[in-house]
Amino acid sequence: MDIKLFVDIAEQAGQRTLKYFGQNPEVYTKSDQSPLTQADLEADAYIVEHLKVLWGHIPIVSEEAADHDALQSQLQGKATYFLVDPLDGTKEFVNNRPGFTVNIALIKAGIPVMGVVHAPVLETTYYAERGHGAWKKTSQGLEQIFCSSHDGERALHVIASRSHRDEKTEQFLNQIDLKEPVAIGSSLKFCLLAEGKADVYPRFGPTMEWDVAAGDCVYRNAGHEEQNPSPFVYNKAGFRNGPFIIGSISPPIKVLFDTLVDG
Repeated sequence: MDIKLFVDIAEQAGQRTLKYFGQNPEVYTKSDQSPLTQADLEADAYIVEHLKVLWGHIPIVSEEAADHDALQSQLQGKATYFLVDPLDGTKEFVNNRPGFTVNIALIKAGIPVMGVVHAPVLETTYYAERGHGAWKKTSQGLEQIFCSSHDGERALHVIASRSHRDEKTEQFLNQIDLKEPVAIGSSLKFCLLAEGKADVYPRFGPTMEWDVAAGDCVYRNAGHEEQNPSPFVYNKAGFRNGPFIIGSISPPIKVLFDTLVDG
């Protein structure tokens, strides 16, 4: 399986979102109260169609699938499948902010082994394949990226969700020595960790596996996985993640996070 095909599919899907960006597209509300636009649907249709053409034997779990319970039942006994979020950061998208992404990941035995995160407006693509490093592609070229290693000698660079800043996140940020936190939507948070522009990403609210899989793959392959392993496992009930913290995490930071989660 060629990672370049992943990258091409994500970038072509991203082009389909751009014709709606800044055009005030109609916003629908899904059953979970999250927003949905025609851009989400067109990107999803493109990705699913092309994944099926190339690898029709591999199941696809997309955020926009009609029945996630049925998909999870179909995965029983199958260790390999795709996780797709065709437009992560829809709130960013509808508010004309550039920080939304197209995400595709390949899961094998509970681990994302290939992943691509494409930011169409930013014309930037992050991708990774297990054992082959993590990479950032821009108009300036291609570069391998690496996580930072926080040594405790400086303030933390913390990245947090723009649209999901809850009370526990604020408590966490107020109790640590940090530089001004960076707020951004979508899976770009994982990519900023992966390229060393942030140290820690805490999340106290729920996410779904398709929200994190591609970015998690980029993070896992950008170094420091042995010292700071990813907290994620896949194919959990309902494809739902609980609270997590990821990045260069010292013991005091982990204790603070766990205390807030349990409090």
